[in-house]
This record gives sequence, structure tokens and C-alpha cells, in this order.
Amino acid sequence: MPVAHDGKALAPIPMPVSALPSGPLSEEGHEYIQRTLTPEETVACGVALGRVAQPGDVFILTGDLGAGKTQFTKGIAQALGIGTPITSPTFNIMLIYEGADGVQLNHIDLYRLDDALQLDDIDYFGCIESKAVSVVEWGDKFGAMMPSDYLEVSMEYDAESAEARRISTIAHGPRSVQMLMDWLEKECGMGNSSRASGGASYIDISAIAAPVEASEAIGSRDGGAAL
Repeated sequence: MPVAHDGKALAPIPMPVSALPSGPLSEEGHEYIQRTLTPEETVACGVALGRVAQPGDVFILTGDLGAGKTQFTKGIAQALGIGTPITSPTFNIMLIYEGADGVQLNHIDLYRLDDALQLDDIDYFGCIESKAVSVVEWGDKFGAMMPSDYLEVSMEYDAESAEARRISTIAHGPRSVQMLMDWLEKECGMGNSSRASGGASYIDISAIAAPVEASEAIGSRDGGAAL
């Protein structure tokens, strides 16, 4: 049975998720697309990626208001052993959480910033270049300020259901390519044999697991520390 960062057993989530094939291969790696049917499944996607994240990794989350960016971040936080409730940092701009084994999560929201010069005011570059795992909502707002290596997660509403989401994950840079491949191979049980013709791949999120008890996570705080 898979284990979380804090060594605790993980129980499988009994929920089916539909997956769509990806588009063509890019020079940097694959684009993987999946469809989640509920907010809980969107959290499960975050859990899966959070399990293969390492200190220094950066996730750039894009999508309309309410598309599920914070739900996705909740999953990453669970995987890092953070039991504190995760909320949107829209008004705080940045919230910092301590997870298991001293792993830090920087949760950043650039929605309210109007000028790239404001990034210096919140020490944005220091945060995303640190040894923490950084999740940046609305991270594409200042395109020229993107880090050199990051995993882009684009979330869109699905026309068939109010709760369904179409999630596209694209790796930019060698570390993010490796992280995406680790996600598929280790967490979703997908190797080269599961790759469809034309480079398309399918993701079975129903194989993803979540912590048995989020409240048992080690190293959690009572709340995120705002900067």
C-alpha cells in the first residue's frame, strides 16, 4: 500500500474518473489531460502529484475563478503531510505551511497583483527558488516572470457537468518532465506499455490514494502563516 511523506498508510479513493487522451508530444514532454467529475476527484489529482513532488518544485496553476485551483492545492498539501485546512490566499497573497519532514509549502495567489514590480514586494522569486514546494495560482499573469522549470496545471470547466473539470498538465523543463513521468509511472501505474498511439496517454485517477486521516499528518500547523 502506498505511504505518505510522513510514513502513514494511504487508503485508496473509491471514485471513478474519466480520462481524455493527450495532444501531440512537445519538445519538453507530454501534455496529459484528464477529466474529474467532483471536487474530491480534483483534490485526488493534487494528492497524486504532491506525492512525487520534491523540495524546489514549482506548480503554476491557471484557470478561471472557481475552476478548482485551491482544491488541487489541497491535494498537494495532503500529500506533503499538511493537516491544516487549505484556503485561497487571494487576500493574503501568500500562505506558508510546514509539512512532514520539514517540507514547506508556499501557496501563492497573484490574482490581486497589477504590476510585475509587485512580485519583489512579496519576495516571489526568493520563494519559488527556495527549497519549498511552491504552488502559484494565476501564475501565468506575468508570463515573462515564469521560472525556468515548472509544471503547468490548467483547469477548465467541463460543459457536461457543473462540478466536472478538464485538467491539462504540461511540463516545462527537465525536472518537471521527470516529475510528470514519475506521477504516471509510480502513482497511476502507467509505463510505456500504457502509452496509446500517437503519444496520447490515459490517466486512471481511480488508482490514486489519499491519506487515511488528514488530521494525523505530522508537522502541520494550526493555520498557514501569511506574509
